[in-house]
Amino acid sequence: MAGPNEPWSNRSPPPKTQRRSGWPLLVIGGIGVAALIAFLSSEYPDALATDDQQISLVHSVAWLVFIASGLAVGWRYRARAALKHAAIWVAVILVLVLAYSFRGDVAGLADRMASELVPDRGRTTESGEVVFAASKDGHHYVQAEVDGTGIRFMVDTGASLISLTERDARAVGFDIEALDYVLRMRTANGIAMAAPVRLKEVTIGPIRVRDVAASVNPSLQGTSLLGISFLDRLSSYRFEGDQLTFRP
Repeated sequence: MAGPNEPWSNRSPPPKTQRRSGWPLLVIGGIGVAALIAFLSSEYPDALATDDQQISLVHSVAWLVFIASGLAVGWRYRARAALKHAAIWVAVILVLVLAYSFRGDVAGLADRMASELVPDRGRTTESGEVVFAASKDGHHYVQAEVDGTGIRFMVDTGASLISLTERDARAVGFDIEALDYVLRMRTANGIAMAAPVRLKEVTIGPIRVRDVAASVNPSLQGTSLLGISFLDRLSSYRFEGDQLTFRP
């Protein structure tokens, strides 16, 4: 060993830190990604049928390779750490495969949970029907778009027309002072005068109905009513227990 007064050139060089390349891990990850793409392509050939879908895949894989390369080059790996991270790659790939395979079930479950928590949102089935659960007061409420404006309705099969409150009519864009209140409407409080109007489009989930007869009813308080003028434009609607189903 060199003494303290010996020149630096005569001293033993410090031991070099051994670095392990991260490329084997990157190769393992690349093989895993390629295997995943091949599996999904064989199981779901329509998923990459268009140019946009293929470009999106290339974009996603490019980002994945970029991130993985940075991790592989920037870190120092030992054999045990490399095995650990390889196992993480495998686990991630398996999760992606499972998530892709059961994506429909997961989406359906999320949709069902949302419809239970917010009944007026509804739940869309695979056949395009929209199912609404009854609210705590026993009524069915529906969130719809009327001429592009979100309106919350209570379904009322006893109402011949869609009936808008003055507040909702203003939101849709009607000048309620300029309307002609010539319709005699029977309400729980007696006869009320309402103004006839036409709605360009009423949208509920995937259901879209155009040119719908409606009215603006100043005596209506709280919530607008979704009446027969809309319901009769559906293929069918039915009550089953506490559920109401719209069929487009």
